Amino acid sequence: MCPRGRSKIENFEEMDFSLMKKIITDCSDLSFTPLVHFSGYGEPLAYPEIQKAMQLCNKRKLKWSVNTNGFFLEKYAEDFVINNCSHITVSVHGDPLEHDKTTGVNGSFDKAFRGIIELDQVKKRLKKRAPLIAIVCVITNNNVLNLKNILGTFMKAPVNSITFEHTFFTPDDIEKRSDFLIREEDKLNRLIEFIEFIEYTKNPIRVYMFPKIEKRDIIGYYTDKDYKFPESCIVPWLSVAIFPDGDVKFCNQFLVGNLKNDSLKSIINSREATKFRDLVRKGKLSMLPKPPSCFRCCFRHYC
Repeated sequence: MCPRGRSKIENFEEMDFSLMKKIITDCSDLSFTPLVHFSGYGEPLAYPEIQKAMQLCNKRKLKWSVNTNGFFLEKYAEDFVINNCSHITVSVHGDPLEHDKTTGVNGSFDKAFRGIIELDQVKKRLKKRAPLIAIVCVITNNNVLNLKNILGTFMKAPVNSITFEHTFFTPDDIEKRSDFLIREEDKLNRLIEFIEFIEYTKNPIRVYMFPKIEKRDIIGYYTDKDYKFPESCIVPWLSVAIFPDGDVKFCNQFLVGNLKNDSLKSIINSREATKFRDLVRKGKLSMLPKPPSCFRCCFRHYC
């Protein structure tokens, strides 16, 4: 759960489809084939032009995926399959009661579950294996004692994997004792027990913990802002985030260009992008005016 996902979104900006078209076109013109992943500050499937974006990705023979809360899965089930979506990540926040409370929408868990069933039926009808369906549940203070039940719920569903994700947070969250953050030792010990359960239990679907953190480091991860982890990350070599105004950023923070002025190829190979990667490689991000939120980022390496 990124900090942005916990904050109220204000001044929401929607990407113009002409820019979306340029992004997809630029991706298809690269010397390699990237994965186009629809995500963002809101629900990607609420984007009015999402169906056209799916169709264009398919036309350009791009591999593409989407992160969703599942509310519109039923509506777009057939579009996902016929436009060759690679995989869909469905975010859940706990059992039905906790999920609905977190989303603020009654019945949202059941609606997402029906969407998963519908998508599976469409795949069978069209004799397709894709998209794969992955469930992601961010571990919080509110659901940590209920993880086995959440796992059990999706063992009965037509999904390919479930990932339990450690919360992404900042040093301030530890100092402020933020409500979502697990602090009590008994709850952290229950989390460690759950990780052991995952490691030694054979399940019909793949079950992951993300990011990978050694059990001995769990308490330090959640409670000690001075706890030392390896300073290693490869994300700037793998992906960029593109915002509705055309800004292209590493780690959602470090601006390396704007697609209204340059092509994606020129931006990811620009002087600014190379400088950022070099600082990451040398472990010198503190030299930046505003270092990225690496503290408990889910994409850094912890072991």
